Amino acid sequence: MPLTDSGSGSGSGAGAYSGSATVTGWVWLDDNADASQDNGEMDYAGITVDLFKSTDNGASWSFCAATTISSALQGYNYSLVTGFPVPNSWLYKTQVIFPQYFAAATPSAQSYIDAQGYSPIFGLAAGAHHYSETGAPFHPEEL
Repeated sequence: MPLTDSGSGSGSGAGAYSGSATVTGWVWLDDNADASQDNGEMDYAGITVDLFKSTDNGASWSFCAATTISSALQGYNYSLVTGFPVPNSWLYKTQVIFPQYFAAATPSAQSYIDAQGYSPIFGLAAGAHHYSETGAPFHPEEL
């Protein structure tokens, strides 16, 4: 599933500097390291997902929000809300914080995280909702 911004929500037009936006996604334990959620692979409680923002077109990044996955919620297992302000020009990315001895599955049509656990960069507008099929860590020693 490609990363998309649903565009839902409200704002005060281009360059809006008020409001908030929500980023949701799915992280699962990729038991067979094929970067696909198959064979009954489930979400993985206890993993932290961080949200970072860039106000200078990606030259530098700062921490924005974090959540720890506890269970699946309405088709996603994490939800992060950005605070005020949310200018349309800011960039965002998530990072899955891997447990010790885990690694990222190879990026695929279902897993977008890179080797450091970062998602592709995306934009958000005030009031928008962004869904990301974030990724899949696996335990290499169990393969």
